[in-house]
Formats: sequence, structure tokens, C-alpha cells
Amino acid sequence: MRVSKEEAVAVCQEFGFATADGWSEDKLTKKLGELVTLYRTGEFSPDDGDVVVILSRLGKKENAGKEITIGDDEEDLFVEDVEEDEGLESEMEVEENEEEAIKARCPRSVGDRVVVREEGCDEWKGIVDEILSDTSILVRARDGQTWETTVDRVEVKLRAAEVEKKSSKKTTIEKAENPKSGEEDEIRSLRERINALKSKQKKSGKAGPKRKLQRDEIAVHVLKAHPEGGIMERLAEEVDERWKKQGRRENLEGSLATLKRVVKAGVLFGLLEVVGRMVTWTSTE
Repeated sequence: MRVSKEEAVAVCQEFGFATADGWSEDKLTKKLGELVTLYRTGEFSPDDGDVVVILSRLGKKENAGKEITIGDDEEDLFVEDVEEDEGLESEMEVEENEEEAIKARCPRSVGDRVVVREEGCDEWKGIVDEILSDTSILVRARDGQTWETTVDRVEVKLRAAEVEKKSSKKTTIEKAENPKSGEEDEIRSLRERINALKSKQKKSGKAGPKRKLQRDEIAVHVLKAHPEGGIMERLAEEVDERWKKQGRRENLEGSLATLKRVVKAGVLFGLLEVVGRMVTWTSTE
């Protein structure tokens, strides 16, 4: 899909990026793609009628996933670029392939119930939350805190497949009775993690090694660092910057999605409120 630079700038400035006319073509294209995504989800509702026309064309279902290019030839506007480079994979696809390969090589699986035996600490039970490498995993304790450890330090008590099989019947019944049960479980998990981060009590005798923060934990820290609030997309950029400082891959869309989940939980708990693209705290305490 092609769009003129003038129209791309108009969309970005309508969103609030006043200096968009001075951006490079790459940055302008990237931001325009993000705004089209926000428009599709209903999070960006411009007042300018011309901007609405541009976004409605770019946001059509048949255009989902197509690359946006900037061009000033009016005859080429919104014309599909039929030349595809089949020899290249997108960065997201490459990252997903790498993650799948790591999961396949690791002897543990996400969801396994394990007992962790760290040297110098009491053993404790948890659930495998993330596969970090062939030999290292992230285990989540009951209080929501996570610890990075190695596969040789954990003993599997119940594998993820066994847990799923055991609870599948119960889950089916619960969902039939309450369609919102899945959403409530997600909110409950977020609440546990937020409470664990806010707690000032130190975990006696079970303190693990220095670990990398998860993206939702980083999102909470970023929100707490802005008591005056901030624009959702700019907060997400800060989350992604902190994520990259830990040696992780850049993934702005992932950081934005995580921030939205945390903000959603904060709104439900009465801690945050969202007005347009602005996220603010309901209390400064």
C-alpha cells in the first residue's frame, strides 16, 4: 500500500506528533503503521475528516498485514505493491522461529509444576513461566514472583500436558458457567504480580540470584515512574527501552500490548484511568 508523504504527515500530526513533517521516511512509515493498527482497534479516533478517509482506506481488512510505503506519485496512492521478496523473513518471524527452536531443545515446558532446589536456599514449588534458553528457565512462585534458574536445579512434579489434561474437564465446565472466567484468571494473575512488586517485605531464605525483569514488571515500574501519567505509546517506548537494556530483542508491539494489559488491570482496580491516549493515576499515593 502506498500513501503520499503529505497524507502520512497529516495522520501523524492529527495523533499529536507535531514534528512529523521533519521525520525520516523510515520513521514516518513505522509510526503510520502503528497508527493504522490503533485505528483498526478503535484506540485512535481522529476528528479530521480527511485523516479518517486516509485511515479507513489503509485500515481495510484486506490490507491487514500489507507493507505501507511512502510515495508522492498521486496515481500510485494505495496501489498494492506486487513485488515480494520471498527470500526474506520479517524480524518477528525470525524471532518466533528462534524461540520455538529453544523451546524444542529445552527439557522443560511452560506450565510444568516443579520443585526448585537452589544451593543455600530452601526448596520451593513453582510453575515454569518462560523458557529462556536450552538450559535456563523462569519459574513463578505462588506469590507471583519469578526466579531465573537452570533445568538441572528443578525436579518436575507434574508436566504441563498432565496439568492440562487433569484440569481440562473442570475448565470446560467453568467456562460454560462463566464465559468471562478466562479473562478473570488473567486479571488475577496480573494482580498477584502487581501485589508482589508493591510488597516491601523481603522473601526470607528464598532470595534467588539477580534476575531480569519481565515485561509486565517493567511496565509497572514505568507507570510508577510517571505519577503525572503519560501517553500510552510513549510509555510503551520507555518499556521497550528498559526491555532492551536487559539484553532482550526490540519488540515495541509486544511492549505496547503488555502495557495495555497492565493498564487494563489498573483501571479495574481503580488505580488508573485512560482518557483518549492518556494514562493517569487516580491517586498519587
